[in-house]
Amino acid sequence: MPGTGDRIGPYTIIGLLGEGGAGRVYRARDTRLGRDVALKFLRDPTSAGALVHEARAASALSHPGICHVYDVGDSSDGPWIAMEYVPGERLDRDPRLASGGMSSDAVVRLGTQIAAALAHAHAHGIVHRDLKTANIVVRPEGRVAVLDFGLAEPLPASVTDALTKTGTAIASGLSGTPAYMAPEILRGARGDERGDLWALGVVLFELATGARPFGGATTFELAASILEKPTPALPAHVPAPLRRIIAKLLEKDPGSRYASAAEVGAALEAIGEPGPGRTEEPAPARTAPASRFRLAVVGVLALIALAAAALVWSRLREAPLGVSNVHLASPDDSSSQQAPAFSPDGALVAFVAPDTKGIGQVFVRKTSGGTPVQITSGAAAAARPAWHPATGEIAYGLAGQGVWAVSALGGTPRRLVDQGMHPSFSRDGARLVFERARRLWIAAGDGAGAHEVAGVPQKYYGIPWMAAISPDGTRIAYFQPEAGPNGDFWIVPADGGEPRRLTSDSREGSWPAWTPDGRRLLFSSSRAGSRTLWQIRPDGGEPEPVTTGAGEDDEPAISPDGTRLLFSNTRNTWELRIRDPGGVERRLLERRSELIFPMFSPDGRRVAFFGRADYAIAIFTIGTDGSDLRQLTAGRELNHSPRWSHDGEYIVFYQIKPQLSLRRVPALGGASTAILDWNWETENGMQYDPTGSRIIYTRMRPMGAPMSVPEAAVVRDVKTAREQELAQPHKHSCRFSPDGRWIVGSEHDGSVVVCPPDGGACRTVAKAIPTGPTTWSGDGRRVYFLRAPEGLEGRHDLWSVGSDGSDERMESTLGRFRSIDTFFDVSVGGHVAWAPFQQGRRELWAAEVR
Repeated sequence: MPGTGDRIGPYTIIGLLGEGGAGRVYRARDTRLGRDVALKFLRDPTSAGALVHEARAASALSHPGICHVYDVGDSSDGPWIAMEYVPGERLDRDPRLASGGMSSDAVVRLGTQIAAALAHAHAHGIVHRDLKTANIVVRPEGRVAVLDFGLAEPLPASVTDALTKTGTAIASGLSGTPAYMAPEILRGARGDERGDLWALGVVLFELATGARPFGGATTFELAASILEKPTPALPAHVPAPLRRIIAKLLEKDPGSRYASAAEVGAALEAIGEPGPGRTEEPAPARTAPASRFRLAVVGVLALIALAAAALVWSRLREAPLGVSNVHLASPDDSSSQQAPAFSPDGALVAFVAPDTKGIGQVFVRKTSGGTPVQITSGAAAAARPAWHPATGEIAYGLAGQGVWAVSALGGTPRRLVDQGMHPSFSRDGARLVFERARRLWIAAGDGAGAHEVAGVPQKYYGIPWMAAISPDGTRIAYFQPEAGPNGDFWIVPADGGEPRRLTSDSREGSWPAWTPDGRRLLFSSSRAGSRTLWQIRPDGGEPEPVTTGAGEDDEPAISPDGTRLLFSNTRNTWELRIRDPGGVERRLLERRSELIFPMFSPDGRRVAFFGRADYAIAIFTIGTDGSDLRQLTAGRELNHSPRWSHDGEYIVFYQIKPQLSLRRVPALGGASTAILDWNWETENGMQYDPTGSRIIYTRMRPMGAPMSVPEAAVVRDVKTAREQELAQPHKHSCRFSPDGRWIVGSEHDGSVVVCPPDGGACRTVAKAIPTGPTTWSGDGRRVYFLRAPEGLEGRHDLWSVGSDGSDERMESTLGRFRSIDTFFDVSVGGHVAWAPFQQGRRELWAAEVR
């Protein structure tokens, strides 16, 4: 084994960090990049394959909570792997464990981060298989890093594959640490992500108590304890919500555990932050000795009363809804079907599907199946059908034409309200809720007496509320977009009043639906990563999952008897694509979730973008050859719109949660820091000049401000903070030219405008899509922009024009974008990066509710 000062490839050994049965880990210095690394050698040279396996497994992961792999090689001392050197304390050495465990707040905080790291690994098909406190380091700033993926394996491709490779764990030698192994693995099953969840439960139990839940003098006694003995109860000082989470993780039956690490993280996050109706427990008051007897009597009576109340509550409390027999309800050969709604008797379902011209219309068919019947027609697309419980008619919205009603047999529709969308009826049909001009409105069931619901603020964003009135007509649930498509669910009295926040996720969501008895609300949310269905009690509490998986589940509808569920599912696709100057295109990434706002590094070798990651919205970078994907931010953070610093050393981005700010993170990874206390809704689209001495950004109109409040493109001096407004109010994508002498941007009417940074006169050089993205060629001689050809819905073409407005020409067709994702970038070498969107076919799925 090497000694201090020895050279191993480009690394100089500094000292020994630790050793175990498998080998040694040294601290070493990377002489090329000037950073410390952890250099791992195996004691047994015949285990080189395991070392390479570890490197491959861990190198597929890029997450702040996972130790990064840098390099792998061989030497006279054996094969080695160079990993991120993580300063900090191993959890198994935390002195709090020796004194009875950590505080519950600390357990929740650390557990949330560990769950985030596991969720990222599982999303990439990697199972840790040896999670334990000794493999978790807490950095000095308090963030965890999960180490040692040496036992990690890709998930089996199928159940059959898993079964054919099953062995007997005890007989063949245990893989992993027995004290943290799940019962099914001890019985010989191949470990999957549910085994990691069991190990996480053991880790949380150990952090909370200072001891592991199961023990034994020998490996066999330990295995017998895990297999046969019930999980010991946690001490009373551990809060009930945390006890429930740990108990669920330590279920002997893997099917009874959480469905994913992302769900565990969401559950921990929910108890780690103040929620609706949750208050801190007051400290007990000190009492004088003379009053203790009286208080004791009162206390006994109070305990009796509380016990009686608890008994009543336990009988009245409704258990969470569960679903089974989930199956496809749309024919495999059908066109997209969405927005399902049960008829009042549950025998029929209405939904929206395209007609022969591709226009969304309302169709009706039997709930049991059969051929759908189209009951609406016309040039305007219909949206969100809702059955009128009294008349049996189907109400639906037409954009710009109000809410209409038509017989379930078809015929001539009649207008209920002249302006409005997204209708919802109370159970008796006496009340109708709808959306009009970004406000909530309510009317009688026939549309009469329509008026605004008092107390609900006007929306800033055009994303629908999808409001749903309760069965008894007294409350309205709705989704309030608060940061682009991200927001939360709220409830307001139907007669107006103070709205009450129901969730605190600040994630994409929509379509609340009441159960027939009004005791639960179902909704669609990306709170745990993918868009799935959740449930919550209308009086507040912790959301609980209804569906799990890759999503995108949306638009839940519950049958009138509460026994059946319909919802829509779609599998959208985003690609990250690059086109070289010769016109050759290639794909860097393809994902089911968003790839948004790709931006080249100054040298053109990497691309930054943002998108979903576990239950975060995170910043990523990737090499232009498609290699070395890195996730730079994680946790429950909501980060977006990455921009490179002028020298490529940092990524600058906007953060929504936990702190509204403009931040930067090293491009190689690390902790982010705030630069400015900026809100992206008012200081948007920042970009550095080529020297890093100036910033260009758009000063937006604040939410709720009148249209008379001006918007402007602003140049800000980084050192002095002095600002200069441009002569014309650019709206979007203001970019410095490569020499810093000009700025290009676009306006509300689509004008592409070039201006000097000092506020002088501007010139219009082209017409593009309104508020569309613009940028420069690498030599600064041309300006790029987008156009959308008439009659070709969803198509976007890339155009360029000379910076003086001459020689306009079409460059290529980039394809379809979502309206909020429309973006592209051009590198210094003339490559184009963009992220086209492919809308998947919407399908209706059904399930039984229990």
